[in-house]
Amino acid sequence: MTAPLSIFKCIECGKEYDIRDIRYRCDCGHLLEVIHDLNTSIPNASDWKASLNGRMGETAFFRYQNLLFPSLPKESIISLQEGDTPLYDVSHRFPEFGSLKLKHEGMNPTLSFKDRGMVAGVSWANDLGCKHVICASTGDTSAAMAAYAGAVPNMQGIVLLPRGKISPDQL
Repeated sequence: MTAPLSIFKCIECGKEYDIRDIRYRCDCGHLLEVIHDLNTSIPNASDWKASLNGRMGETAFFRYQNLLFPSLPKESIISLQEGDTPLYDVSHRFPEFGSLKLKHEGMNPTLSFKDRGMVAGVSWANDLGCKHVICASTGDTSAAMAAYAGAVPNMQGIVLLPRGKISPDQL
């Protein structure tokens, strides 16, 4: 049997868990880290380069999937065409910084960089067969989660809002 591409590993005691286990902490109570075996995914630098170059034009998550989440099957990924946002050279405005570029994350589907993380979270929930995803947020995270959960058939997104901490404009 081959080793898994991804595992959970306790940051304190080192205990390992299957990546498909739905758990939030180690049995010892400490946090878990996601560990990817990138050498199994793509073994050498020339293969990495070929993999990335061969995915030019794909959305950011698909392009970098072997790095970000190698054990997630492509068919489980829920993409709203996030990423590939414009990069603006503003070096002329701030010459003291040398080469300076700004990324325009407002061009993402929900107008936020939160889409980049939500594609991974909701795609993983989709792969696990989850029917509900939930978050607590007053802003961009809730918008991103609602959009990505809404793109999955039969998945319900639940947003918890703190009383009195959100403006009507954010809704």
